[in-house]
Order: sequence, then C-alpha cells, then structure tokens
Amino acid sequence: MANFLQERGLRRSPAKTKISHIDQGFDFLGQNIKKYRGKLLIKPSKGSCKRLLEKVKRTLKSNKTAKQSKVISLLNPLIRAWSYYHRHVTAKDTFLEMDYRIHCKLWKWARRRHPTQGAKWINKKYFPPPEKWGYFAARRKVGSDKTET
Repeated sequence: MANFLQERGLRRSPAKTKISHIDQGFDFLGQNIKKYRGKLLIKPSKGSCKRLLEKVKRTLKSNKTAKQSKVISLLNPLIRAWSYYHRHVTAKDTFLEMDYRIHCKLWKWARRRHPTQGAKWINKKYFPPPEKWGYFAARRKVGSDKTET
C-alpha cells in the first residue's frame, strides 16, 4: 500500500490511519461501514447519533421557557439535516430509535414547563391528536396562519 501511494507522491499518516477487517467495521464521515453476515451495510455511526442528541439536548436546555413554535423552528433544521445526510444508508432502525429518544427529550421539556399538569393534559397540548398523534406540533388557530402559544 505504501509503495502504491509513494509512486503517486502521497503517503499515509500512521497516526491517522486505522486498518481493520470489514467484519469489524469502521466509522467514516459519520457512518459505520460493516459487513453483517456476509452483507455490507452502511449505517449512521453511534457517534453521529450521540452528537445529534447532544445538540437537541443543548437546544432544549437553552430554551426552557421558549414557545413551542420557537423550539420547533430551532430543532427542525438540526433533525432534518441529520436525517437527509443519512437517508441513503440503512437507517430505518436508527431513525426509529432517534425518533423515540428525541420524543423522550421533548416530553421531558414539556413536563418541566408544566410540573402540576398531568400526562394527558401535556400530551393534548404538545402532541395534538388525532391527525398528528404522537407528533410534537404547535396548534394553529382556525382561519389563521399564526400558531397558538
């Protein structure tokens, strides 16, 4: 390998280069490349998932008293960019897990805002039924483009 690169005027840095077997897998550009039972799969890396969850956590922590529509406008670009980047790989299970974990963080944010209210009330306010059950969404006033607070 060194001879191949040297002929082209290149060299690899031993400190930055890790050579591993494809069955063990490796992370590259936020994705994990590994062979599972003879089939090569590319998935979002655990580090990439962890970084997204940290960004969501920081955003919610710094906006404890912000309106729901503000929180949505801050989180949407983060989540959308991450999911667009990983949409072409085997990511269904990871997307489901990330959806669940972000939902838990949003639930915690909503519970903190209303410590005396019950779970049904919080669910009705922040996760409106029936057309969007389970989705964090701001309600819209009838006949208006503005969201309720």
